[in-house]
Amino acid sequence: MKWMSLAFMLGLLFVVPSHALVDLENFDGALEFQGGQFQDPNFSGSTAGLDAASAWIVASTHQVKSASSGELTLVWTSATGFARVTCYPTRPLFSEANTGFIGMYIYPEVGTAGVQFCMVPRDAGYEQPASSVVAATDVPEGQWTLYELDLSTATFTGWITGNGLWDPASGAGDLEALFFWPAAVRTDAFFIDSVYNSATSLKSSVDDWTLY
Repeated sequence: MKWMSLAFMLGLLFVVPSHALVDLENFDGALEFQGGQFQDPNFSGSTAGLDAASAWIVASTHQVKSASSGELTLVWTSATGFARVTCYPTRPLFSEANTGFIGMYIYPEVGTAGVQFCMVPRDAGYEQPASSVVAATDVPEGQWTLYELDLSTATFTGWITGNGLWDPASGAGDLEALFFWPAAVRTDAFFIDSVYNSATSLKSSVDDWTLY
């Protein structure tokens, strides 16, 4: 009995927290209605000013930590357009919905300067982080940069049914979409990888940035 108790106690020392880091999408599977977390850029009725050629593909050109990443190509037909790149209704829920971080790595192709984007989480409604609309000029082109949102300190504006408050207790928190606004009528391409939810920040260098 003493040996079993000691083994049990030692086992507890090596328990890994089950919700320390959750990969929401690592782009190692298929996309566009075939099992990936993100839907076609033109799927949402809120999207405007995008050509039908806009698409996600799984690419092996650049990646963060796995064999592939997602390449998002946005073919703009209007400089005043807007892309709501949605996730599936079956998207994974945040494990650290109240005080955790959500983030992703972005590799903008050269020539994407001026595009703006943000991650849009959802509780019972749609909450757009007011301080996280970031111009692509802030993200170095041609290299990976971590984009991370601190859910515990971010300020929000309500979108559609949102009330401007982050209250996942009213409905489990999840990633609803990525929003993009164009800078010109042109084609923009972004590599995106390792979309995650974490109990702690993954920011590790001066090139990474956290949004509040």
